[in-house]
Amino acid sequence: MPLIRSESQVGNILDHYHDNESDSEQIRKWYAAMRDLIPKLDAELPSTNVWGLTSHDSLCLMSVPEYNAGINHVIIEHYYDGCFRMSYHPPEGELPVPESHVTFMAIGVPEALTRIKIAMAASKGWPDSPDL
Repeated sequence: MPLIRSESQVGNILDHYHDNESDSEQIRKWYAAMRDLIPKLDAELPSTNVWGLTSHDSLCLMSVPEYNAGINHVIIEHYYDGCFRMSYHPPEGELPVPESHVTFMAIGVPEALTRIKIAMAASKGWPDSPDL
C-alpha cells in the first residue's frame, strides 16, 4: 500500500514538502531531503499499511490513519545535510524509563531506510508486515 497522508490532513505527503520561495534555504534543503526519502520509503514498504502525519519538518509514520491513534509510530526529521534523525516509542516494559523514546541518526537515504524499518518493527506498530 502506498504511504498515504493521515486522514487528519489533506493532500498527499509530498505536497507538504514542496518548495516555497518564502522558505529559508535551510528549510528548502530539509524539504528536498524528505522529497528524496519518501518515495524510496514507499517503495520499501509495498505490502505495509503506513500513514504519514506531517508537521513542519517532521514526518510521523503511523500504523493507523488517525493522528491520535496511539504510541506505535516512528518520527523522521531531516537533521542536516544528508543526515536524518528518527525516533520511536518502544512498547512498555522494553526500556528502563517509562514512556521514553529511542532516538538515533542515519547518514544518507539508504541508511535511513534501513533504520526506519528497524524502528517500525521495534515499535510493534506493524506486527504482521512482510516488509519489515
